[in-house]
Amino acid sequence: MSGQDAHAMNQDVDELLGMGSTESCGTVTAAPIGSTSVRRGYSSSESVLEAAGRELLGSITSGGRWVDALDTALPRLNCLGGTLSCIMPPRLFGVPSSDMTETFEAIAAGRTPPLTEATRMIPAPHDGFLCDQMDVFREPRERDAFYMDFIRPRGLAYQASAYLDGTGNDTVNLMLFRPPGSGGFNPGDLHTFKAFLPYIRAAAMASRARLQLEADRRASPFLGRGDPVLYVAYDGTVHRHSPDALTVLAPDVTLRDRRLAVSVPGCQRKVDGALTTALWQRRPSLVTLITDDARSLRLLVLPVLGQALDVFRATSALVVVLDIMRPTHIDEGSIDLLVATTGLTRRETEVARLVASGYTPRQVSETLGISYETARIHLKGSFGKLGVHSQNELIALVRRFSML
Repeated sequence: MSGQDAHAMNQDVDELLGMGSTESCGTVTAAPIGSTSVRRGYSSSESVLEAAGRELLGSITSGGRWVDALDTALPRLNCLGGTLSCIMPPRLFGVPSSDMTETFEAIAAGRTPPLTEATRMIPAPHDGFLCDQMDVFREPRERDAFYMDFIRPRGLAYQASAYLDGTGNDTVNLMLFRPPGSGGFNPGDLHTFKAFLPYIRAAAMASRARLQLEADRRASPFLGRGDPVLYVAYDGTVHRHSPDALTVLAPDVTLRDRRLAVSVPGCQRKVDGALTTALWQRRPSLVTLITDDARSLRLLVLPVLGQALDVFRATSALVVVLDIMRPTHIDEGSIDLLVATTGLTRRETEVARLVASGYTPRQVSETLGISYETARIHLKGSFGKLGVHSQNELIALVRRFSML
């Protein structure tokens, strides 16, 4: 992360903390497997929860793991565990505290009754903490198999939830659970939790921003030389792409329901396999597509590393389109630096830019509307000022400048 990016992210976090202190809180946590009682005799005062929130925010913004931060913070809310979650029935994505790991593994593996919209708690940003002891949630959940036959038998008798970050299907919540005999969550608990909520919201926002910055950082070198990039979410769908990506891929590769559809015989499986390798094994792959017109496209599939990629619906892999027949794009900053340090004329600069992009002298003359001999004269002049003797040396020099 650059200093500028980090400053912008910290400024956003500061603004969130400044606004969040007047809101009521909402949280959903999860208790450890087999636990039957909440830690007794612990005072969850507002000052204690504010201190816990500050510690969690500091841990996450400095690169700490969510599971460790939750394990440390949530006992101070007198809860046995918890999770960040993104609920998209019938699926629930989560980053649980360590005591909730087995529960979420069972959910991810489909070893549970279905999760439905009917009993889903959807806290709004202004709601603070909601709990399932409220009539609007309690009665429907008593008729729901997911909660009655799976959640509650695991000792997760009471749930509270709060909005953290995102919009629509992108919403991330905090989930908390307390066991039977604890009395659940009373209005005083939900009010006191407001001291903790702004900090974990800020941490969630910082996590989402960090994941986006990591994807952009990974894509930047390829975009800088003109290679189109597609950004793939954890589920294999393309959620954004550089402006020219689909044009370069067409007609051999298109998007169908936001997924890569390959018309080249025998190549769909290769592309799907490369995505699986990047998304699940976190390893890069290179797929070569030989099209009907003898065009050769290569798809470089790269994993993007980070925490909670599924919860935050973040970019989990990049697909870089490598078309070796396309001229390499040379960024203007590299050319400007060359001009400033070597004294190239305007025409020498134009010729050098095209040659460094892969053009032959004949193509340079046609592109600029000058004679072949004139193109060679300007090329010779640029070679002399740059201290190079061939097109390959020029390309290598410009690429070195682009890395500065």
